[in-house]
Amino acid sequence: MKRFYTLLTAILITLLSTAQVPQKISFQAVIRDSDGKLVTEEQVGMRISILQGSADGMEVYSESHTPVTNQNGLVSIQIGDEAGFSEIDWSDGPYFIRTEVDPEGGTNFIISGTNQLLSVPYAFHAQTAETISQPINEADPVFEASPAAGIIALDMENWNEAHNWGSHLEEGYITDESDPVFSENIDVTGAAIGDMLRYDGSRFVSAAQQTLSPIPILTTAQIIELTPQAGESVFNITDNIYQIYTGTEWVSIPAPCWPQPTEAWAGANQSFMDATTSTTLAANAPEEYYGTGQWAILDGEGGSFDDINNPATTFTGQEYEAYTLLWTITTECGENNHGVSITFNHTPTQAN
Repeated sequence: MKRFYTLLTAILITLLSTAQVPQKISFQAVIRDSDGKLVTEEQVGMRISILQGSADGMEVYSESHTPVTNQNGLVSIQIGDEAGFSEIDWSDGPYFIRTEVDPEGGTNFIISGTNQLLSVPYAFHAQTAETISQPINEADPVFEASPAAGIIALDMENWNEAHNWGSHLEEGYITDESDPVFSENIDVTGAAIGDMLRYDGSRFVSAAQQTLSPIPILTTAQIIELTPQAGESVFNITDNIYQIYTGTEWVSIPAPCWPQPTEAWAGANQSFMDATTSTTLAANAPEEYYGTGQWAILDGEGGSFDDINNPATTFTGQEYEAYTLLWTITTECGENNHGVSITFNHTPTQAN
């Protein structure tokens, strides 16, 4: 039996670099065998499904692939070739992606994982802006009071004409200009390549990457006990949000769904040729905060677990029976599962 884990590629870069929103998603997966070794240069069967509403919600799209892993066990596919993909209403989410794999290259999909789609695929929803037919009335009082509100079509024609004059800097048309609003809110003095912006309580300032500390994960009660400095940030595990201290109060920062479930691993396959009818399983325990695990019998009759939530529980079955067991790790953001084969194939001793 084999297992896999998936990695969505940087689709957002592709979406923003083209004038028209593409109706495809780049997708990659790494395939590993029951010993955790990469499966290289082999054909595998894959079925990709888009689910609406929840990790076990209604399937609104599905397609199949038979890619070949490369020397690193990686397969790369494009999702969206089948009819119906362009009809998905990305505004009517949330949506989840379920990936099923047949390591033998067929359609016997016994390995699967489900994760929530976050911001990247919803760039498709930006395509609806192409269909706006009614005029948009500006209602921002700050904009209305600014010089930009007075720009008309003739101004844009003049700018286009001026653009054809050549380099304005060389011609002397450009003079030094200071934006007081920008200077009041952002200070990038001494900034270098790779630096980031950090809020110091009054404005954003440049901060070198190597000086930034990992964001601590704390409960609301622990955060209340802090004596924070302006600009200090935390992840609030009670409310599942990022927060930053402004100098007077904690404010929330939008964050993706967290925590994603730990990648499930059900352990190595087991086969017994003696009278054994029970064995200790060896699945992985979920990382702290990253889900709860549960066993289930996918195939086989008469089996039972001592504790379905214990990754190292005892499983008892029947002689001459083969079982496929599924270990699933679940969080509010989705689930990840992996199967293992257990066989109690007792061969009776022949009489003389």
